[in-house]
Amino acid sequence: MPALRKVALHIRGLWLLGKGERQGMLAFDTSARGVLSSFQALIWALPATFAYLILSRWEFLSEMPDADRGSVDFFVKAGLIEVAASAVIPLAIFLCVPLLRMNVSPSALVVVANWAFLPASYVSTVVVYLSHGLDHKGNLGLIISLIFLLGTAIVLFAWLGIVLKTASGARSWQIFFLLTIVVGSGFFVTAYLESLMGLSTSFDYSESTRGYHAVV
Repeated sequence: MPALRKVALHIRGLWLLGKGERQGMLAFDTSARGVLSSFQALIWALPATFAYLILSRWEFLSEMPDADRGSVDFFVKAGLIEVAASAVIPLAIFLCVPLLRMNVSPSALVVVANWAFLPASYVSTVVVYLSHGLDHKGNLGLIISLIFLLGTAIVLFAWLGIVLKTASGARSWQIFFLLTIVVGSGFFVTAYLESLMGLSTSFDYSESTRGYHAVV
């Protein structure tokens, strides 16, 4: 199956799951091979991720003009942080599913979550760029920007919750705690590594919209 057709099939599966239709799971391979294959979603999301990193780089330089770091150094460190944040998600899912006594295969949730990252990354990157533009329009623009970012984070969180609930058949409270732990751990890892590597800026609030990086 051509790569684009495969991606389209997964997007359609997510669309059906988001509508509460369980047959959307037919679009996903939940075997061990399917789990590994689902990380291709991160590759398809690279344009959105790179666009976000460009904006982060610009904001970093605008706030720390004396920082003695080249672009390559910044993007290498930022890329490592993205990889680390992405790796936290499947680990958190595999740990949380048995702890929350969810009657579902962790592999299935990892596959769905990985592919859900693809549309979420493009949506959140567009929102971050729009919010960044509003942020430079005075106090009112800043307030609208923050509301826009918060609204997007809530919508993405709710959407992923519906997708995972439909995919797993789990109870709402189980999905809520699962997402809270996954998002919280991803945000903590991202914030810690950015601080450790000296990449933190005030623009880090945009991470709250990054699906997995905030993480949803």
